[in-house]
Amino acid sequence: DYADDEPRKVRLIGGKNACPPEDCGGEWGYNALCAYYHTGKQAEGVDESFYSWVDEDFGPEYFPLEEMKAWMDGMND
Repeated sequence: DYADDEPRKVRLIGGKNACPPEDCGGEWGYNALCAYYHTGKQAEGVDESFYSWVDEDFGPEYFPLEEMKAWMDGMND
């Protein structure tokens, strides 16, 4: 709750997992990438080049909480 004269602020209190890469095929595509990341098995009927998203920078569990908190705090300026 805010007092009447208190400015509204955005605040991040938690988070989990990375967001999907742009143009990876929506929920279905992201799930296929995550499955491949964890098991190394490709989904049937999916072109092998699709899995090029999964490189050394791909980390579906990654969520930089402190970095995102600082970014959100910057929105309050």
